[in-house]
Amino acid sequence: MKGKIVFLLVLAVTVYSCKEDYIKMLPGSWRVVKVKDHAVDSTILYSQMAIDTMGKGHDDATNMRIYGFVNMDSARKSMQALHDKTVAEKDSVDKSTLFTFRKDGMAVITFGGSKDSSHWKLDDANNLLVEDYQMGPGEVLKWKIAALDKKELKLLFNAKGDTIMVTFKREQ
Repeated sequence: MKGKIVFLLVLAVTVYSCKEDYIKMLPGSWRVVKVKDHAVDSTILYSQMAIDTMGKGHDDATNMRIYGFVNMDSARKSMQALHDKTVAEKDSVDKSTLFTFRKDGMAVITFGGSKDSSHWKLDDANNLLVEDYQMGPGEVLKWKIAALDKKELKLLFNAKGDTIMVTFKREQ
């Protein structure tokens, strides 16, 4: 019984000290360097595969029946340009996103050219809670802190069953 009490005490002190470390290390500006989102990544991959295979292996009559045109090379080239532009814009928005966590509990988030502010805090499980005023009063986005050190922050977010990992580097 004494062993269980000591274990629980050590666990409580460890969790509390991690929270204190996170509270000290989180303030500052963090730039997104990578977003791993299975749903988006799969859509991009599927889109590329569709472009690569569109109209291949069919004769003109079949392509006309399926697609309504026969100039597959031009269509693929046009679709590839649109695909590349979309992926480049997504990457640009991702990499221009900046989270600034202030010590007073305010967060300033720059995303896609717009700036917004909110409140942030850590819960007892060291999850980052950021108020989301667009969702409504009192609504929060819950991010699991997967890693945090002086240079890097990794946050996990669950969106409709899909886990998104965002990697940040501290701005100097």
